[in-house]
Amino acid sequence: MFNSQVNNNDVFFDNQVWDKPTSAESVAGDIRYNYDSYYEIWSGGSHAWRNNNPGNLYAGDFASTHGSIGRAGDFAIFPENQELYFKFF
Repeated sequence: MFNSQVNNNDVFFDNQVWDKPTSAESVAGDIRYNYDSYYEIWSGGSHAWRNNNPGNLYAGDFASTHGSIGRAGDFAIFPENQELYFKFF
């Protein structure tokens, strides 16, 4: 079990700081998460997993208001899955 807390652009898991991506984009079916000084490519899995979007919310005003950082086709990309979960449930 872990403890998490979201603070601006930093995420704390068990007292360790993890950067949150500042933007994301779809690249040939994969998702590129852009951080301040590096990037990650998420490949495989479901759209919901790659997009950190368990509800498969469409990109648009609602998703932007709730923290989306990009889009993959019609769907919003979020910086982290837990953030979305805690906002809606």
